[in-house]
Amino acid sequence: MAAQVSRAGRSAPQEQAGTPSHHCSFLHLSAGTANPIMPDAPSGSMDLNRLPILPLGDPGLRKQSIPVRDPADPAVKADAYRLLGVFRAFRNAYGYGAGIAAPQIGLLRRIIIIDQDTGPLIMVNPEVLPLHDRQTCFWESCMCFPDLMVMTRRAAEIAVNYRSLDGKMSAIREISPDTAAVIRHEVDHLDGILHVDRAVDSRGIISRKAYGKDPAYFSRLCQEWNRPGLSGGG
Repeated sequence: MAAQVSRAGRSAPQEQAGTPSHHCSFLHLSAGTANPIMPDAPSGSMDLNRLPILPLGDPGLRKQSIPVRDPADPAVKADAYRLLGVFRAFRNAYGYGAGIAAPQIGLLRRIIIIDQDTGPLIMVNPEVLPLHDRQTCFWESCMCFPDLMVMTRRAAEIAVNYRSLDGKMSAIREISPDTAAVIRHEVDHLDGILHVDRAVDSRGIISRKAYGKDPAYFSRLCQEWNRPGLSGGG
């Protein structure tokens, strides 16, 4: 993704006509979580047309990523910086995006980056732990096919264990539903799963242009799926 989600019942402000802007809730870091900010990382000035983002249909997006043995290895840090540079360049060009996973640029390492305007959080070998069965509906997009929006259902509450780039174990225990959806989207990439695989039904894959014309209508579709008995919501 440049992971991006819009949850039913939230009004998404428009950055430009016809282009939805989905602002996810911030991560709430638990006490003792390592500082995720990398101020010396690339600023995103690379040529967008030359970004190594794999498109929908590329076999690389379906491959299983390999766990990172040593997150403190300089080669791992270099790959994380490269991933961050691609993410920033995409977001600078398109104006949206909340996350990216290494396989999206052809790196089969279990590394994801989440950035919701508080600075990038680098997660190495992330492990998602659902806290209960309740699900919430979201509209999601992905930088591998940014012209599509996909309606998915994901766990409303999760916890995440991961390692930082210095090798330390870290955890997040208080995560908003929107942020949880972004994390799940990126972790799916590590397992060769795309959000089109999680579309709720035949109405759940649409063009970004169509979404931008009537976001209220598509938000109501999510609300229908969130009703108890349909999606586990409520």
